[in-house]
Amino acid sequence: MKVFGLAGQAADIAGIELTGLYAAGAGGLGFATFRSPRGPLSGNAGDEIQPGVRLYQVGNDHVMLVVDGVEHRLELPARPAISLNPATPDLP
Repeated sequence: MKVFGLAGQAADIAGIELTGLYAAGAGGLGFATFRSPRGPLSGNAGDEIQPGVRLYQVGNDHVMLVVDGVEHRLELPARPAISLNPATPDLP
């Protein structure tokens, strides 16, 4: 983690949850969606998603946010796998 400032001065990422993303290849480009106490958020890499919080990079399973010059990594929560072949009940 690169530190360019002090955390927690003006903006806060508490309560922000990553809900979806699209990573557009290498280089951290893409967009992401979030859930926050203020409501849904979304943005492209480089956008300010809420005052003082910038979506810096989009990865395959995470995003990097920058708050007051400090990078924060948010992981995409693991979702349970969905079976395409549901179990067939035993028939007599």
